[in-house]
Amino acid sequence: MKTSQSDHQAGVIKRGKKFQTYIYRLIADEIKDPRIRVLQPNCATTYPKNKKPKKAAFPCLQIHTAAGSIIGDTDIVIYDTKLKKPVIIISCKHSVRERITESLYYKKLYDEIYGSKIKLFFVTADPDTEFGTEKKPTKPRILATREDAFVFSTNQETSFGGVVKPIDTLINEIYRVVSL
Repeated sequence: MKTSQSDHQAGVIKRGKKFQTYIYRLIADEIKDPRIRVLQPNCATTYPKNKKPKKAAFPCLQIHTAAGSIIGDTDIVIYDTKLKKPVIIISCKHSVRERITESLYYKKLYDEIYGSKIKLFFVTADPDTEFGTEKKPTKPRILATREDAFVFSTNQETSFGGVVKPIDTLINEIYRVVSL
């Protein structure tokens, strides 16, 4: 039985949301520090200038433009209540397929807004082991290394090393970044 492109896309979206929810629960269940808030904003939220809600959801993540305000590719955000700002943006993607560039772009926008470096954690199932190896890196691995972004993979077949780490190190890295 042949599936249509829209059926395929619906499956991709469903798989992505399921993966994002899994990662969110993994983090939220483990983080016990009251200084750390784990947020899950709706990255599809856009507000044209004339239709802004009275109180914007997640105002700390709003990117304002002449056309309106958006929240970038921020599937999960680690918010430091002491600093009163986001310190880690976590982008969850079932597969990479060059999507890391969009996450890196939004990270740069948030760096501009906050005048400081916000850490990007890219979490993936990496089913096609798209990060190469440290000796033979692919474009996504090179970009992650260049921008000091960490990649966490749930696939044990991924070649770990450098910025590419196994998922079981994610919580410790969150605590490390928040303690800086």
